[in-house]
Amino acid sequence: MTPTQGLKQRFERFGFWRTAIFLVWWRSSPGLCRKIVSALGRLFARTGRQVMINVNNTRLCIDTLSPWVVREYFILGRYDEKEINAVRAALRGDYAFVDIGANLGAWTFSLADHFSRVWAVEPNPECFTCLSRSQEYHRHANVTLVNAAIADRDGQGKMFASKTYLGDGRIYDPGDGDRQSAMATHLYSFDSFARQMGLEDKAVFLKVDVQGVEPMVFEGMREFLEKARDVVVWTEIQEGQLKAAGKSTQAYLNVLRSKGFVPVDIDRALMPVSWESVHNALARQKDFCFRYRAGHADGGAR
Repeated sequence: MTPTQGLKQRFERFGFWRTAIFLVWWRSSPGLCRKIVSALGRLFARTGRQVMINVNNTRLCIDTLSPWVVREYFILGRYDEKEINAVRAALRGDYAFVDIGANLGAWTFSLADHFSRVWAVEPNPECFTCLSRSQEYHRHANVTLVNAAIADRDGQGKMFASKTYLGDGRIYDPGDGDRQSAMATHLYSFDSFARQMGLEDKAVFLKVDVQGVEPMVFEGMREFLEKARDVVVWTEIQEGQLKAAGKSTQAYLNVLRSKGFVPVDIDRALMPVSWESVHNALARQKDFCFRYRAGHADGGAR
């Protein structure tokens, strides 16, 4: 896509004023960019903290109290759009989709028209309020919202929301000094979640972005894998977050491998790739794709 085509697409999606704001922001110095974000935040505060806007190719409710949200969702207007389009191209629509760590629902609602059934799991009450408003707008019959967290066990837990970054809620205290007071949240193991939600689909896509406790999601997954035939996972792997949660990158990869997942390239029809290639890519990327297929051994190329 040429710059002219990109600008035309942006104008068609977001209108004149959002396109103009983006162009000014894009051409500004870092200091001026921060001032633009701050000014927009103050403007939104006068008219309503939560607003409905176009993000990617869908309509979302966003919480404009967070500068990160203003920058990523309002100014840029695209959130993981390339990754979402790759998933749409690679997976059939008869897969079920569980968005674990749904945040404001960019993945949930961008893919709601593609997958047969969709669950959006989000423990942060501020994010969940936005998810609820977006669902009220769209009224997708196949979308279920779950205000909880998926971990390695059932029970009650705590959610530590960030003071500055709405995308960084955690079910543990990372000790970074950027946390609101702890809030109660319900925890499900994945097996328990699947039972209670009636997730009996044989083909399932999981997006797992839970700020360092990704290994716990799979540690609580046993019965589900005994019944499933095909599970594709798009997950974030960040050493800093994993370490803060008492985990490590290697421990996470070990859990995935022990469950029968192999790394795949979603841009190449889910072709298996080597575990070594994953290790080599960790320094330059944070998102990876893995696949479990019943009856297949650890068949990733080595």
